[in-house]
Amino acid sequence: MGSILPRVGPVTCSLGLHLNDTNRPILARSSAASIVADRTATARLLSFIALGGVLLSLGAVWAHVGFLGTMIVGLEADASGQLTTIVGTGYREIARPMLLAGYAVQGIGAAVLMRLIVDTLRASASLRRSKVNPAKAATNEVTVAHPSAPSAQSGEVK
Repeated sequence: MGSILPRVGPVTCSLGLHLNDTNRPILARSSAASIVADRTATARLLSFIALGGVLLSLGAVWAHVGFLGTMIVGLEADASGQLTTIVGTGYREIARPMLLAGYAVQGIGAAVLMRLIVDTLRASASLRRSKVNPAKAATNEVTVAHPSAPSAQSGEVK
């Protein structure tokens, strides 16, 4: 029994990819510099994702520990069987600043990740626009001739 794909024809999966193209070779890059640039950009992107995740996690831990440090209540039995009520912790003095610092670090981590999302969406929209209209995307700025610049049509040089 052979594969079902050649008999079915072009099959499109839910992502819009043609399944018959899965074994097609990847086109070679024109230079090693473009590969290095792509890998550098990917490494930078993954580093920012990791940084945002670490900041979110660290902020959550600090906020949680700071929150618990402000409100611990417990009972303790000593050797004679007497129950003693414990209110507070040994780090109660730094618990409130730790709680606030945890919120701040979480906010910084979320801001890093949100900035990364916005920049990625802008880059993909720019890439999409450049594929739709390559002539307009080749120059992102408008070039206006300065009045004192030489005229390209007449060929004169001032």
